[in-house]
Amino acid sequence: MANEWLDGSQKRWEIHKVLDGGMGTVYIVYDHELREPLAAKTFQDELFKRNPMVAERFTQEALAWTRLDWHENIAQARCVESIEGKPFLFLEYVSGGDLSTWIGTPRLSEDLPQVLRFAIQFCDGMSHALSKGIQAHRDIKPANCLITEGHTLKVTDFGLAKVFDEARPLGGAGREVEAGNAAGWAVRCRLRWRKLLGREVEAGNAPGLHIGATRTGTGARRRRDVAASKPWNAPRCRGSRRLKNLQVDRA
Repeated sequence: MANEWLDGSQKRWEIHKVLDGGMGTVYIVYDHELREPLAAKTFQDELFKRNPMVAERFTQEALAWTRLDWHENIAQARCVESIEGKPFLFLEYVSGGDLSTWIGTPRLSEDLPQVLRFAIQFCDGMSHALSKGIQAHRDIKPANCLITEGHTLKVTDFGLAKVFDEARPLGGAGREVEAGNAAGWAVRCRLRWRKLLGREVEAGNAPGLHIGATRTGTGARRRRDVAASKPWNAPRCRGSRRLKNLQVDRA
């Protein structure tokens, strides 16, 4: 079987896998110049046909991501390249899957310290993004929290949801507020977490986590059941002395 190349006759990025999403496409490639695997993300052709400006907007958001500099809890954006007139964002390849494959499994439901490590790592990554001028992620969900083989969480897809939202026709759930408005982003974020993580945990119930957006300017704060199942016996998050001796390794 002949090898397929993302850049045709240039033969730098060899395609190993293609993943199609709602409006985007991700190519898992091997970079023969850098000698490492990368993930190359772009938009689907139908989206460009519907809105030719999406290429420029995609490039702007992708370049903003590349300026975040390195942080262990953010998927590193290496560069933006134009291939046959279409922009591609090249990212470090994280091979351990994403947070959605952990939710509802004993790896989280029976390991509260691991839950807290992921929460701390997520906040560290978002704090770094805020310090570099990224005011809102706009698409926080388990699928955008990649997990390395060493169980380190890396936030991905900064700003790209805004591009796809602006290219999508108005109407439907989550479009109560125009894209880019922080309140509208918070509403969509809460709806996605409710759907993916299960029922809402009542205030004061220990298994809930604060899935907040206070660092991104919305002030939204909700509690969710991490396991998306029956709560396990755990100390209360507030006012409990049982948490004093809980050791959480940030690594």
